[in-house]
Amino acid sequence: MTRTSSSAIEPYQTLFARYLDNTDGKDAVAEALASHARALGRPRILDVGAGPGTIATRLLDEAEHVTVVEPSPDFAGTHESRASGRYRFFQQTIQEFEAPSGSFDLIVLSYVLESIPGRDWSAVLAKLDELRSDRGVILGVTYVDGCAWEAFADFVDTTIGASGAREGGTDRIIRQLRDLGYAPVIDRVLETSIWGRDVDELFDVLEFFFRNEADKYESARPRLLKELARLSKVTRSRVSLPVLEAVFQVRS
Repeated sequence: MTRTSSSAIEPYQTLFARYLDNTDGKDAVAEALASHARALGRPRILDVGAGPGTIATRLLDEAEHVTVVEPSPDFAGTHESRASGRYRFFQQTIQEFEAPSGSFDLIVLSYVLESIPGRDWSAVLAKLDELRSDRGVILGVTYVDGCAWEAFADFVDTTIGASGAREGGTDRIIRQLRDLGYAPVIDRVLETSIWGRDVDELFDVLEFFFRNEADKYESARPRLLKELARLSKVTRSRVSLPVLEAVFQVRS
């Protein structure tokens, strides 16, 4: 069977939805962040770069209110449909967002710092510090360098060229925060996975991360499949790629 590259026919939302249906990562991260929210006691939460709001929706159960800042128009309708006195949506970048100092007790950056240009980190972090209350906590999430997911992403980058999938990782994020004078602390490491019914379906699920080079990713399928099979775990019902995800605090 000849496969057709999805780069021209599958929009971001389709790729992302397929990924969400085949991972336990978002649920695990949401629960880890929710445990912090419970410890703070009904905090005012700011979710920066919230995507479709998978985590924000879970955090709402533990919060006084949740404010979502997400610039992509792809998710605007989803957030607007949830908008209420306790769920607030701003279609803006964090650089554009404005709120009084000390407005939030928990600020969430789940796979967000890696999407911000390095030259802007200092200004963004200074702004988050201003928005954080006296008891406030800034929590980030990124993958742990050296896990099977990172090894596959590295192999993809080596094979097809830089895809942008490996812009994060604990090594880079922690180093850059320290260079800016912050004291990041890894709070916990979560063992999650991404799966498919077989290695071919897993390959298709992972296309979400390499969507910017989707044609090259598809063209290299035979070679990439061999490496993916080597890194994956096989059970009766699925083939899964292990991921380690770190939840870390950004301390001034």
